[in-house]
Amino acid sequence: MPHAAPRVCARCRQVAPAGQPCPNCHVPWENAPARPRGGRKWARIRLSRLKANPFCQWPGCTAIAYEVDHVVPRFEGGSLGIENTQSLCVEHHRMKSVAERQRAQAAARAKRTGGPA
Repeated sequence: MPHAAPRVCARCRQVAPAGQPCPNCHVPWENAPARPRGGRKWARIRLSRLKANPFCQWPGCTAIAYEVDHVVPRFEGGSLGIENTQSLCVEHHRMKSVAERQRAQAAARAKRTGGPA
């Protein structure tokens, strides 16, 4: 059975296999189902943010973004809208989440003991 002819990638203009993503410029989150956590609205916001900003928005980072994060965490009063989101690579999302978790724990501890955070 004959194979389809290679195609030219619309993004990078390099030769790519027919019917497959371009190995030069394909980003893994494209065409993948959004995580079910968060519902359809979050899936739309996430996809919109990653399309608008496919690279990590952490200062100085040029890695491909796989995660979408709230700039101001929801527990600190951040909004649910796309204007409060940013694209981050896995490492920077983890770093930011750890710092937020530590702040939340310190605030909860201060609330329990009545002392400073």
